[in-house]
Amino acid sequence: GVQTCALPIYQLLMREVAANLAREDWGLLRGILRRANTAVFLASLALVLAAAAGSWVVFGHTPARMTDTFWMALPFVPLIALTRVRQATMQGLHRVTLGAMPEQLVQPALFFAFLAAVYVLRARLAPQTAMGANVAAMACAFLLGAWLLSRNLPPQVKSAAPVYRNRDWTASALPLMFLAGISALFGQADTLILGAFRGGGAVGIYSVAHKGSEMIGVLLNAQVAAFASSAASLYALDDRERLQSLVTRLTRVTLLASLPLGLGFIVFGKWFLMMYGPAFAGARATLVILSL
Repeated sequence: GVQTCALPIYQLLMREVAANLAREDWGLLRGILRRANTAVFLASLALVLAAAAGSWVVFGHTPARMTDTFWMALPFVPLIALTRVRQATMQGLHRVTLGAMPEQLVQPALFFAFLAAVYVLRARLAPQTAMGANVAAMACAFLLGAWLLSRNLPPQVKSAAPVYRNRDWTASALPLMFLAGISALFGQADTLILGAFRGGGAVGIYSVAHKGSEMIGVLLNAQVAAFASSAASLYALDDRERLQSLVTRLTRVTLLASLPLGLGFIVFGKWFLMMYGPAFAGARATLVILSL
């Protein structure tokens, strides 16, 4: 819930960090960082408190280990929310890979090390223990990410007096929030409509074709993540010529790189679907349409 509501903040933060970095407006950069961290932390804290209060009612007659596991998972909410803020900041600083590294590499490695230790020691792995280890790995990755951000943040930002433009930021965030809500709605509309008319079996077959076609957009998503901060910087500097050149190059590279996979699904989609079982072969036409 926090991730969907705070998505506009992450997008706005990335854009403002990149633009203010390009203009060397250190006061505004520090101001947007403070506001974003405060807003996301308060929203996540409110959700944690609401979940904690609701658990007294919902988990009144459930096993203790389930309740304990749920309570152990609550720190995930602020950790993940603030992590997204830091990742958006690093993206705005043109450090996309470095910003994602703690959660994509360090956290899974720490959690895997814990599971390996349990296996070697032949210890009993309780749900509460596993959740606690996962939270601890997330916390370690968070601290590493915060250190990396501190190292990559321009020193002028740390010494600058924060400048706030709350009205402008709110006006920018509202359209982004509307688009995020519409995107979330449309993202589920196909399966909801199909389920209403054809039932759960059709949804299951459709979902496999849908997930397969989404693989075609993986390169686009990666390119956009790396390109977004550059676009914001060039727009802030009013360098429309370089911005257009970058967009054209990105479009061509994405098309040429995605085309082989798309054609592969169109021609050999049946064999891809058969990997999930013979029943899914009937979704070949769906996969072709989604690939197109």
